[in-house]
Order: sequence, then C-alpha cells, then structure tokens
Amino acid sequence: MDRWKQNILDIKKKQALDLGCGCGLDSLYLYKQGFEVTAVDFSKEALEICKENAPDAELIMHDISKPLPFNREQFGIISASLSLHYFDKSTTHQVLADIHRCLDKNGILMVRLNSTKDIHFGAFGESEIEPNYFMSGGMSKRFFDRQSIEYFFNSYWLKVHVEEMITHKYGPPKQLWEVILKKMDG
Repeated sequence: MDRWKQNILDIKKKQALDLGCGCGLDSLYLYKQGFEVTAVDFSKEALEICKENAPDAELIMHDISKPLPFNREQFGIISASLSLHYFDKSTTHQVLADIHRCLDKNGILMVRLNSTKDIHFGAFGESEIEPNYFMSGGMSKRFFDRQSIEYFFNSYWLKVHVEEMITHKYGPPKQLWEVILKKMDG
C-alpha cells in the first residue's frame, strides 16, 4: 500500500474498512496513516491474528457476501485484498454494490484480485462453474482478466489504476490485479 500513500493521505474522511482483513497488515498500515480502522473477516482465527497485528482496529466477524452492517458513505477508504473472489457473478455484483453504498462520495476502493494467469493458486481449477469461476481445492474461486474488471467495476467506478502484477508474498509467484477505484455516483 505504501506506493499509494499519497492517494491514501489525500482522503478526507478518516474511516477505513478492511474487508477480508486476514492477518491485518492492511489494517495496521491504514491505522498508521491516521485512519480509524474497522477490520472484517468471516474467520475467527484471522480476526485473532489481525488483533495481534493491528490492535487498534475494531474487529467484526462477518461474511461479506451478506449485507454489510455499516452506514451509507461511512468510509473514506475500503481495502479488499484478495477477498472478493469467492462469489458467483450475482453475489459479486451485490458485494460491490454494498461496498459502493458504504464508501464516501470522495472515497477510494483498493482491491487486489486473482489473475486468470495465476497458475500457482488455482486459476485452472477442477471444474468451471461460470467463466473464470472454478472449484479449486474444495472451494470456489473467481479469477479476473481485464475484461472481467471492466465488467464488474462498471460505470459506478472511476478506475484510477489497473495493473496486473506478480507478488512473492505467498510463497510461489502469485499473479494478481491491483486496482484503485474512486466512487462515482450511480
């Protein structure tokens, strides 16, 4: 997130939401940038680790495929790092509409998405449920290409940055998309 520090610091509303917070590293980073952070995950174990790494974050156990328990335009920034890929097309649209609802009118959404080229992490799963949505290792996973990013992040979002990249954070090279979006009225 550090390469986007200026974008983050420019946000006026200093409330942040970390969806699918995992171990809480994004939560900690946002807290260090002066944000009040709410960290959400469906896993109790992940929230316990997040609490160790980001002790000042408010922790909420919640399945993000269900309506988010937050007010309209509550957050200046929402981060969703590799947490939006578990859902079918209809649910993905619902999740993104709910994120849009919770994001301030001048807010930004920072997402990392599985790439369709991510061969080390299941981009070619056992069976395809929908285009680019597979059963992989007993769970469903969506993979994104440029076309699906355009499809899911439609006219309600201004694309500030879209980049396909490789990270070594998870062991084997992981190909992913890093997308920074600004909320547009819709």
